[in-house]
Amino acid sequence: MTNYYAKRLRIMVFIVALFVWGTVSLIKAQGTPAPAPISQTDLEPLVPCTGTAVASQEMKPCVTIVTDPADLTGIWKTYVLANPAFASSDGMGYIRFNKDGTFFIADTPENTASVHGNFPYGTIAIADGQLTFTVTSQTPPGCDTGVWQVRVIKLGDQPIALSFIPIKDQCAPRQANLSQPALWVSSAK
Repeated sequence: MTNYYAKRLRIMVFIVALFVWGTVSLIKAQGTPAPAPISQTDLEPLVPCTGTAVASQEMKPCVTIVTDPADLTGIWKTYVLANPAFASSDGMGYIRFNKDGTFFIADTPENTASVHGNFPYGTIAIADGQLTFTVTSQTPPGCDTGVWQVRVIKLGDQPIALSFIPIKDQCAPRQANLSQPALWVSSAK
């Protein structure tokens, strides 16, 4: 019988040791801070543009973070679905970014040359890789300004699309419209 009790005692000691080990592990794990979430704006471009196109790299896709209005100068096609005050007939709109930091939104590329109808327009300012929209007119409530990181997707030296990452913007219509890439249409002449 002593063998029987010795076996049971070993099993009980093993169970108690396992319980103590598990409890200590849980207590230590509770003191471990959760890793901080990574912000999209902290991420480097997947394939950074080198700035110097060589023959073998000319047709490779790459990404740059906008640091100057000249980086995104041109006409881009985008959605304008979220605000019926200036919705186009097909739900698409065009935004022209000029080198001087002005922008105009309209229903056709031609109409982005200046203020058009009740479409918004304004200025952009870029600092530390962050673009601030300041809408001068036709502004829905809460949509005067918004801060975004903008990335230009290129194929070689040719811009293809803009990708917008919100940093601080309370404007729901702008957030909805810029949640999809804006596609390159043409240079701003």
